[in-house]
Amino acid sequence: MFSDFFKTLGNRFIAGGDWNAKHSHWGSRITNTLIKSSLDGSSDHTPVILILSPIAIPHDSGTDYLHNSKTDWDCFREYLESNIDLKLSLKTNEEVDNASLYITNLIQVAAWTSTPELKASSYSVPTPLVVKKKVAEKRRLRRVWQLSHRASDKTKLNRAIKELKNLLAETTNDMIKKRLEKMSPNGHGAYNLWKATKSLPQPQQCSPPIRSGSTWARTDQEKSEAFAIHLSSVFKPNDADTPEDPEIEAILKQDLQMCLPLRHTSKRTD
Repeated sequence: MFSDFFKTLGNRFIAGGDWNAKHSHWGSRITNTLIKSSLDGSSDHTPVILILSPIAIPHDSGTDYLHNSKTDWDCFREYLESNIDLKLSLKTNEEVDNASLYITNLIQVAAWTSTPELKASSYSVPTPLVVKKKVAEKRRLRRVWQLSHRASDKTKLNRAIKELKNLLAETTNDMIKKRLEKMSPNGHGAYNLWKATKSLPQPQQCSPPIRSGSTWARTDQEKSEAFAIHLSSVFKPNDADTPEDPEIEAILKQDLQMCLPLRHTSKRTD
């Protein structure tokens, strides 16, 4: 069986192969041709290449950028202005190609000079041991219930899931509380209170739909017309129910001044 085969490999091993093939090593009575085909490379399965290394192998994203969020564009502009040569001859096709290559290389060098390298953050929150034990217990109870499908095992699994959920919530709250206690408005980096609040999810501002008569206003023109109709119906002059006062009308229509004339002034001499 598999356990007998794994015992022959020692304490540390990585075993790979076509495990649905028949061989006496894992309990089969016969050995079919799949074993031979896996050895000579003629198997129809996709090969897997495994690389073992004592150090971590860096992952190449495969995408290079000329700039990022930290690019100093003033430095980029100054580098181009001080190093560009505008007195280039562009008479032949070869000279045009060389000039294109020259300006391209100059832009690349200016961007690389003005752009610092962003280092990926490798900070990871350590998981408490009590949480790991609770996760292992929940997984064990889940395996038991999947094999038995008894109501009692399902009850134990649900209880473990609920306890794990509450434990994770308490652990997260404690971690946030400890982090906030270390922060201050004048802190630097990750301990700056104002910088930490920027990462909090902001409420989404939604624009409510506008109804124009019996239909919905969809285009900008329909929305502006709906607003115009609404504002014209709301902002109207008040209806005056009181009759007009003839004395007030006579005063307003007379040609006399409504206030006393200004006094004459003269320049003061000392």
